[in-house]
Amino acid sequence: MVAAVGEQLATHAADPPLFKDGKPERTLVWEEPGGVVCRSRLDWLRDDHTAIDDLKTTSRSANPEAYSRNLFGFGRDVQAAFYIRGVQELTGETPEFRWAVVETSPPYALSVVAPGPDILAIGRKKVEYAIDLWRRCLSTDRWPGYPIDVCYAELPPYEEARWLEKEVREAA
Repeated sequence: MVAAVGEQLATHAADPPLFKDGKPERTLVWEEPGGVVCRSRLDWLRDDHTAIDDLKTTSRSANPEAYSRNLFGFGRDVQAAFYIRGVQELTGETPEFRWAVVETSPPYALSVVAPGPDILAIGRKKVEYAIDLWRRCLSTDRWPGYPIDVCYAELPPYEEARWLEKEVREAA
């Protein structure tokens, strides 16, 4: 897997080149207003602070479309926005963020996906919300949890559609 990934990274068209001219596992620590201390550990930060590279493995597809559809469920929008924020706070630079997504089965296909401006905008809003919430919790010593009322699961539209399609298929 390491050899296959190395070969693919060496020939990838990303500019600047992925996982080059920098250092791995960079820990960033900074303080936000109101005493909120933030910490992040970047897989790779270029020495010139122009790019953050993050390696992700998947047992599914590394297809950029598939990764893009699923990144919100894993909080990847928040990760990208938070890491960029840390570099900005500490260096004044705004790096590009890139995920190198690798399949865990041969031939270990690799794709590189960068969040678009819309994804980063939502990610920044989520990060700001989280920092503000943490700041409030620190100042009030109140830590919100889950609702005390019974919560009801809702039927997702895709599940209803799948069932209705099955009923129509079997009725024919």
